[in-house]
Amino acid sequence: MKTVLELQSEDCPRVRNAPMVLVTTKLLPITDLHGEALLVAFRQCVLRTFLTYLAARLSHQALYFLDHHELWNAGMHDWDISCENLMYYEQDGKIIGVLNDFDLAPLPSEDGTRCPRGNKRPGTLPFMAIDLLIPEGQAGQTAHLYRHDLESFIWVLTWISLQFSNGVRLKNGVLNKWMKMNTIEAWNVKGGFLRSFRRHTPPAGNEGIWVVAQYCLHVLARRIRQLDQLVDDLGFARRKHSDEATKLGQKLTEYDAAPPATVLREFADALGLRVEQ
Repeated sequence: MKTVLELQSEDCPRVRNAPMVLVTTKLLPITDLHGEALLVAFRQCVLRTFLTYLAARLSHQALYFLDHHELWNAGMHDWDISCENLMYYEQDGKIIGVLNDFDLAPLPSEDGTRCPRGNKRPGTLPFMAIDLLIPEGQAGQTAHLYRHDLESFIWVLTWISLQFSNGVRLKNGVLNKWMKMNTIEAWNVKGGFLRSFRRHTPPAGNEGIWVVAQYCLHVLARRIRQLDQLVDDLGFARRKHSDEATKLGQKLTEYDAAPPATVLREFADALGLRVEQ
């Protein structure tokens, strides 16, 4: 993170044991909000992320608000999109949502790849993408794609819809057990939830939020089904030594690792976002 913030450079040499203090705007938990105000902040968290950039050479602090998918393309990957990391503040009577906490964001290695520090992939289980919950995903053998981050945003909205009421956490929320699961249990439970989420009723005051969350979950479930179908079709074509195998393999790769803007457009209507073509 010091490298990204340019706290180590020729003009700002590394000094051992020298404390560094970053001063930023005070942020509040997005869960303090409810209704349309929460949705406004949530959409901004998806589209815009909060990056504090300390310009050491100019000796002043500058704040940049960049689209999340633009930061992704630039190499800043959050890896831990969770309920606690979606924040907001008010400015001139307007609510501004921001994605906070890039402590675990991996930096590019010399070969251009990115990986988390340590042996385990970071993340908060209730909000992690399903693909990353299997052993291969936890071991870092599954490429972390932009669609995984967007899926985490959807799980966060689902969590807030069913676990909070008017800005207050419910003691007996229907998803409480999600905090106590291991990765394999989470993989099974979340897969089942995608098939049964319409059975849930949101707490009073969250009806509008839950409508948006359900729409997003529907798009997510459809996307996962399409990926699974492509995998099945590819496997069948390979077993039959069909000429279609090459085309299906290319189609699967393109759909699985679609560019951020392409993936975001799939969810734009569900989220109520306007995304440039």
